[in-house]
Amino acid sequence: MRHVDPCPFCHSPDTKLIKIDRHEWAVVCNGCRASGPIANIPAKAAEQWSHARQQSDKVLPER
Repeated sequence: MRHVDPCPFCHSPDTKLIKIDRHEWAVVCNGCRASGPIANIPAKAAEQWSHARQQSDKVLPER
């Protein structure tokens, strides 16, 4: 099983890669039920989920 990063929304480590259809994969968080972008291969779904996590970790500048 491929490693999947923690949830970018609730930070739960309880995430998993799921097969939606024959050529559709996504990551789902069992903590807050968020789901990642759908991709045609498991590695791409995990990569896109990780990218969402990296984006959520960035601090926005104050206004």
